[in-house]
Amino acid sequence: MAVRFDNLKNSILIVLYDYMLTSDHESFWFNIPAIEEALPAGSSGAFLKRALESLHEQGLIEVGGSDLLETDLYALTDAGISKAEDLIEEMGVSIEAYEPAPENDLILSRLEDRVKFEQIKASVENLKEELSTSNSFEENSENQGDLIKTEVSAASELLQGERVRVSRLQGLLLPGLRYLAKTFGDKSIGEIAAQLIRLLIGIGG
Repeated sequence: MAVRFDNLKNSILIVLYDYMLTSDHESFWFNIPAIEEALPAGSSGAFLKRALESLHEQGLIEVGGSDLLETDLYALTDAGISKAEDLIEEMGVSIEAYEPAPENDLILSRLEDRVKFEQIKASVENLKEELSTSNSFEENSENQGDLIKTEVSAASELLQGERVRVSRLQGLLLPGLRYLAKTFGDKSIGEIAAQLIRLLIGIGG
């Protein structure tokens, strides 16, 4: 069953709003697969891409991305946040009482997505090992070293279980990973960090 174009655009705004409410990391950027996963059935990829372009033209979303991430990322603008809140209140729900749809609190499961789970876990363990043995990291991490090590260790602990909240994993890792990828881009630490960023951003794809 097809979805009306205007309804699709409204759904995208609410999906991004829901993701923002359940996300721990500071950027609130999401890729097309993550958005598409939370949309109603019948939302085709071609219409989704055009709807995102239209929302961008209206100033309701912004588009980001980089060579590092190798994908376009989307986030609500201030106007987009206000529009999403208007749509929610039009449904008869006050913003103060609003709860995001449960499916928008993404879960990464070893049982349901074993390959991606194991890829992320292996990258975290590789990074943890590199951080503990790298002289260049100790010498050049300024005041970030202990914090990043703690965050990576915490992520490693989360991944010992069978399921982990994506927002929590991204919140722990992405700020430090971006620092590592930028500061140590020509070293193995930077390469592992860049790979892990791509994996984390791609969850839901």
